Amino acid sequence: MKKVDRRKRIKAHIKRKGENCDFEITESFALYWWHRLNDIIFDGALTPPVRFEIRNFRDCGGWCKPYKWNNLNERRVTIGLLREYWDRKTFLIVLAHEMVHQWEWEVKADWSAKVEHGTNFFSWKNKLKYRTGLPLDRHVDL
Repeated sequence: MKKVDRRKRIKAHIKRKGENCDFEITESFALYWWHRLNDIIFDGALTPPVRFEIRNFRDCGGWCKPYKWNNLNERRVTIGLLREYWDRKTFLIVLAHEMVHQWEWEVKADWSAKVEHGTNFFSWKNKLKYRTGLPLDRHVDL
């Protein structure tokens, strides 16, 4: 299947099941969607996270941080996600958001104060919207 067709399928899935709230966030569920988004957004450039930390957080919907700060040769990340999201579309928005941070660390090879939500981060805004129909913003409304 061509990449264009895979992108159309993701957009159709979000349209069809985006409001669906009867799903459970597990590591395998997160990894399944991580692979799909890596393929259609980042052309497979990212390495799977070392792990997903799935639990309830007090003040955020998700996070991405380097697995080992001092290991610049092997740039890997851990991604944190909530156990529950309002709907599937919100889950995918948060996952894509954290994957953009992952791209900054792994591909752009930069993790500084600018990484938070700066120029490199927002350079993905139009690509993400075009390829998936998902928005990219500093914060996700939960």
